[in-house]
Amino acid sequence: MSCAPERFAVYFVPPAETALAAFGKAWFGAPHATAQRRAMADRLGLAESVLAAITGAPRRYGFHATLKAPFRLRAACEPSALARATRRLAAATPRLAGPPLRPALIGGFVALVPSAPCPALDRLADSCLTALDRFRAPLTSAEWRKRGPADLSAVERRHLRRWGYPYVRDRFRFHMTLTGRLDRRLAERIRAALGADCLPYDGAPLAVDGFTLVRQSEPGAMFESFGGFPLRTL
Repeated sequence: MSCAPERFAVYFVPPAETALAAFGKAWFGAPHATAQRRAMADRLGLAESVLAAITGAPRRYGFHATLKAPFRLRAACEPSALARATRRLAAATPRLAGPPLRPALIGGFVALVPSAPCPALDRLADSCLTALDRFRAPLTSAEWRKRGPADLSAVERRHLRRWGYPYVRDRFRFHMTLTGRLDRRLAERIRAALGADCLPYDGAPLAVDGFTLVRQSEPGAMFESFGGFPLRTL
């Protein structure tokens, strides 16, 4: 029996009116942000074509932080039921303020990460992981192999088997991916150059005020919003 091609995930996506969202649009080359993208490439000392190439892989997922990694729905589970459960979870979850973001290198790619530990962000991701897992279909053999379990630690393999993704719970790290995997020298150059561009966020907390449920219609397609759900105001 064939598997449903579509996948769902839960993201934090910065609100459209924020400086963080504007940065993401310029970085990934959103429509109407061509001048900002050109300026970004100039600051990095890169051709626009090079910036487009190194951001190609994460562009498919959009500018976000993953709270529950992409998964297929279980048989007989409807997307509308997942959306309702995500809405209920959001309504029961208080908004939070995390540390300012800073550029960092993670596994060969450049990302924005919290500038200090934030257990509240870890708990937020863990609540999405556990509360919505009843909707997730088990990994197929092909999906298991694609994750490269031989390269994972024993703990990460256990997470992969239990949760369908290795980097959860004690292995979770809140991050907003900016590039694909890069040569170390180029990655470090971009990380250092991004420091100036991230200055507007220094000293300002990361405001997490909602969940975005996203859907990928088929392998290789862009992830698109399936619903945005505000967190509870304290």
